[in-house]
Amino acid sequence: MKIALVFPPFYLSTLYNLPPLGLLNLATVLREAGHEVIVLDLVLAIRRNILPLGGSIYDESVKMILNESPDLVGFSVQCTTFPAVIQITELLRKRKPALRIVLGGHDVSFVDQRTLERFPWIDAVIRGEGEITMRALAAAYAKGRNTAEIAGVTWREDGKVIRNRDRDLVANLDDLPIPDYSFIPSLATYRDACNIPRSIAILEVGRGCPHQCVYCSESIMWRRRTRTFSISRIIEEMHLLRDHFGAECFLLAYDQFTANRQFVEDFCTTVVEEGLNDTPWYCISRLDSMDPPLLRLMREAGCESMCYGIDSGSKRTLAFIRKQIDETILFQRVRETTEEGLVPTLSFIVGFPEEGREDIDKTLSLALKTGIQGNSNPLLQLPTVLAGTEL
Repeated sequence: MKIALVFPPFYLSTLYNLPPLGLLNLATVLREAGHEVIVLDLVLAIRRNILPLGGSIYDESVKMILNESPDLVGFSVQCTTFPAVIQITELLRKRKPALRIVLGGHDVSFVDQRTLERFPWIDAVIRGEGEITMRALAAAYAKGRNTAEIAGVTWREDGKVIRNRDRDLVANLDDLPIPDYSFIPSLATYRDACNIPRSIAILEVGRGCPHQCVYCSESIMWRRRTRTFSISRIIEEMHLLRDHFGAECFLLAYDQFTANRQFVEDFCTTVVEEGLNDTPWYCISRLDSMDPPLLRLMREAGCESMCYGIDSGSKRTLAFIRKQIDETILFQRVRETTEEGLVPTLSFIVGFPEEGREDIDKTLSLALKTGIQGNSNPLLQLPTVLAGTEL
């Protein structure tokens, strides 16, 4: 079966300037299963002036997809790209009625039934973790089998939307193959087209989050469980990305990277032993899990920057979003981080429901106070209401 995996068109200069790792994961699994697979990153196509912005963008997107003559098209769907996906899939159905159309991703996983009820030209939605489910669904389509027994799929039969049972999460992430970056243009192409200073590769370290922040779909998507790839697997992928695909920097994808101190220490020690510490990396960190010795080790291993999620300076807002921040630890940690030669990104959010001017002023004041503790990058954001969250 020929399968096209598509990242939909969207343009904002600061967003989507890295390869679509989720699609690369799927593509690698599907090719191992014997399918012919292509990955189309339509955001990159916009940046390379291959896909023109304007009123014809959806029509041109459809032409690009159909030029590959796929039997099945899978779309990665996020809240930002959902409208484009709906427009493109409707045109695909009209121009190639027999085409199988499947959606997956964080956003659509939580509105699967409503999506199929509202948009009858979509065949199925893959909910949650997609690698095993997509492989099973593609096999069923290729052999003309019924999809009723495939866990993790919402589909339609005779006009009725059917929601199969949930699929268990992959018990051992190392069972998944290392994503193959040869499906997409080079990392240097992304660097140049997106006007970023380095060729950056996303390095998936783990999946999941145990916390209950009201605005975040991550913990719900992964059922408040955390899993990590083995350090040996991560190191193998780092070598591959650096030595064969030209990675000049790694973005470590895992919200809980520093939650387990022993894991971080073992990772950093191995990175140094393997001579990978000359390639810089960036991670997400927790304030309460850091101290100078660990920061020093991370810096030695190549860490240049990390993101601390502070969110708000208002106790009322923090209670609403279910987050606790100790300002004393915050100021101390920012100073310690910068003193060890790392540049932290300090993330704040303003505009939560029922926030007043006083709450926002407290957040802005906290951002200023933390900013003078050392060399840091402030990140001020508005909240996004995501499907599946309590917001």
